[in-house]
Amino acid sequence: MKGPEDAAASTKFWADKGCTSFKMYMHATRADLAAVVREAHARHLKVTGHLCAINYREAAEIGIDNLEHGFMASSDFLAGKAADACDYPAAHQALQRLPAGSPAMADLIKYLISKNVALTSTLPVFEPYTGREVVLGGGLSALIPQLQARETATWQANQGKDTASVALFKKEQGWEKQFYDAGGLLVAGTDPTGAGRTIAGYANRRQVELLVEGGFTPLQAIKICTLNGAKYLGRDREIGTIEAGKRADLVLINGDPEKDIHQLRQMEIVFKQGVGFDSPKLFESMKEKVGLN
Repeated sequence: MKGPEDAAASTKFWADKGCTSFKMYMHATRADLAAVVREAHARHLKVTGHLCAINYREAAEIGIDNLEHGFMASSDFLAGKAADACDYPAAHQALQRLPAGSPAMADLIKYLISKNVALTSTLPVFEPYTGREVVLGGGLSALIPQLQARETATWQANQGKDTASVALFKKEQGWEKQFYDAGGLLVAGTDPTGAGRTIAGYANRRQVELLVEGGFTPLQAIKICTLNGAKYLGRDREIGTIEAGKRADLVLINGDPEKDIHQLRQMEIVFKQGVGFDSPKLFESMKEKVGLN
């Protein structure tokens, strides 16, 4: 974008083309966000953001609907931050220094909730290396052999060398739980980018497991990954829970995730739009396929 006028024009153009939501990225300014929010909200469309130049409090004041990546993209705790300037490494270091029980974080959470701002958890893309799977959710075999070798080598090289990431990851899990417990609308995604370990499908079930690891009950984690997303989209009368009259998209599990959340991986059939898909066969069909051009 070349400024707020261009941002407004782009929002109008893509809304007229049928876009249903908008995402602001790291270098967007407060004026840019205000222009997009104005045009999107006039059409009853929502705006989310992976921010940096704008901090979370500023975005909430402007009227953003959702914030991506939990608190990992927050620049609110960077002392002396210049307005509309993005210094991601410095903002990240500020989060590393922030105590888990910081009153400043509690105050930010309270403010976000007062402004009805939802928060998207994307824990898989931040999961540390030490003591974890090479590819989250058991998806190593899905990668082409060259990528399997590369990711395994990277994983081995990072064992015991990511203590700062481990510490921040644990704090992030706690902050997301704090946001939820205070009444915030927490939704979930996977962000299959990052270091190459986050693969769609495998990462989706890993997201649920990581929420449970962070202190949520299995039922809370499943709700965050289903009903809460439907609520945010304003579609909870149509999808999100198993009820008469709702669209019957179902996942059948051979196990009891309430007793052991890892049994979520034992998927048998996925029903989508009335058609049942053999989940094990689908996963089998993708072995050594991810990464092909």
